[in-house]
Parts: sequence; structure tokens; C-alpha cells
Amino acid sequence: MRRTGETFASNLDRDALLEIVVRTAVDGVEAEAGRVSVREAEHEPLRPVATQGTSDGLDRAMDAAEAQVLAGGRPSQVTIDGVGALAHPLRADEMPHEVSGVVSVARHGRPFTETERDLFHYLAGQAAVSIENVDLHRTVERQAVTDELTGLSNRRKFEETMQAEVERSRRFGQPVGLVMLDIDDFKLVNDTYGHTQGDVVLRHVARILRNSSREVDEPARYGGEELAVVLPGTDLEGAYYVAERVRTEIEALELPLDEGPGTLRITASFGVATLPGSAFDMGSLVEAADDALYRAKRAGKNRTVRAE
Repeated sequence: MRRTGETFASNLDRDALLEIVVRTAVDGVEAEAGRVSVREAEHEPLRPVATQGTSDGLDRAMDAAEAQVLAGGRPSQVTIDGVGALAHPLRADEMPHEVSGVVSVARHGRPFTETERDLFHYLAGQAAVSIENVDLHRTVERQAVTDELTGLSNRRKFEETMQAEVERSRRFGQPVGLVMLDIDDFKLVNDTYGHTQGDVVLRHVARILRNSSREVDEPARYGGEELAVVLPGTDLEGAYYVAERVRTEIEALELPLDEGPGTLRITASFGVATLPGSAFDMGSLVEAADDALYRAKRAGKNRTVRAE
């Protein structure tokens, strides 16, 4: 039991941890089968993610035990047609008031003894704490690289991704594009309508940038009202196309004012660059895109300019 607890405490791979949970629970109480079912988001149905043994003829009792856990949020024991089943709730850090998963075991013939029940619920309880630790660790990791206001990657994550993509570009000869954008007259928005309205503007622009990005791209808040997106495998024209699509969507925004009637319209200016072509390393790539951005500003704003 102590070794199992130590394994749970040290394991930060959630799927591997769940495999250990169900295998240990089945072995510990001499069950014939067991499973761990979880829901990935609030109010979603449970989905089996780890199993042990063969559940033929045991499913009905396991389903009933799991249903009792979901209904009451407490451990349960069920016996149906000579099949005994035990189930224990799991809760995730982001859903503390809802059962986010269930560990269950079952066997034919012999009902589970009080000692076996205590052992099962102890092991499942240890697993629940360990899963909460895994979720907390993931949350901390995510917060360390995420901008709180926009939900985009922060400057640190942006620079890490840029460095990795520049190295990959050199190694495999693939281009990497960079788009940098700055919300036009953002200081005027803050001065006129307040910083709360400015935060609303940033969140909406970030949403457009995120929705326009592929899974391999890295949209980020570079600083203040300046955002960026790293585009692996993208040449200058491809980066220009992405920037123009984002620019036109921002231009079409009509944001309700926090205080009083009316709406707010905004625009943004963009600079795009690629490596190779516009630069020779990470620093010069950022400098090329930034220079193109400020040429867009000087040319009248609300436009995209390619790096020279």
C-alpha cells in the first residue's frame, strides 16, 4: 500500500496513473475486472479510459455501482445476480463539486468483505488525491506560459517556440513565418473608455487571432497591445494571407461599450516576415516583422506590410 501510494504521488502522467489505479485496485481486492471512467469536461458523460480483466457478466453490477456514485457523490457497493461491485468517486481540481470520474471493480460469487472494501476505498482515495495533484501540476504549467488576460501564450512561451522553429527551419530547410500586430490607437481607447474596455478589446482581438491559427501555430501576447503568431512551414505570402484575414476580421468587429449606448470599432496594423528571406536568426526575424509593423503604422495604420 505504501509503495502504491508513493507511485501515485510521483506520477505526473495522468493516463499511466489511471492504469496503475485500476490494476492495483483489481489485484488488491482479488476482483475479476475493474475500470476507471472519467469525463473530460463538466456535464459530459463518463468515458472508460483504463480497464483491467474481463468484465463479461460483470457490467450490470459495475454500471449500477457507478450510477450510485454519480447520483450521491459517495462510494457505493452493489450486488446483482451474485455479482458484487464496488465504486469510488474521483474529482478533478477544476470540477470540485462534481464527480469527474469513477473507479469500479467487480467479481462473481464472493461478496467483498469489509476489509476488502476498506482497502479498495483507501486505494481509490489515494488515486483521487494523486489525480488532483496531476491536474494542479498541469494548471500551474499552463499558467506559467499563458497570458492571463487573453488566454494566448505569454512572451516566454512565444520566445521558446520561436527558437525551436528557427532551429527546425535551419535543420530541415522549411520556412517559418512571423506575424506581429499592434492595435491602432489603443491608448486612446483606454483614455476614453477606461482600461476595462481596453481589456475587452484585447480579449476579442486575441480570440480572432487564436481562431485564425492552426494547431501548429503559436499565437501569443508579445507585450501590451502587441500580439504575434509564429507560423511554422509558412513563407512570406502565406504569412501575409494570415495577417490580412485577421486584419479584416478585426476591422469588422463592433464591440458594445461597457458604459452607455453605442459600439466601438477598432483596427490593427500588421508586419510579416519569414526565415529565410527576411532574416537569418530569431532576433533578426522579430526585428524584421517589427520594422514592417511600424512601417504599416507610419503608412496610415489598418494595413499589412511585408518585411523588406
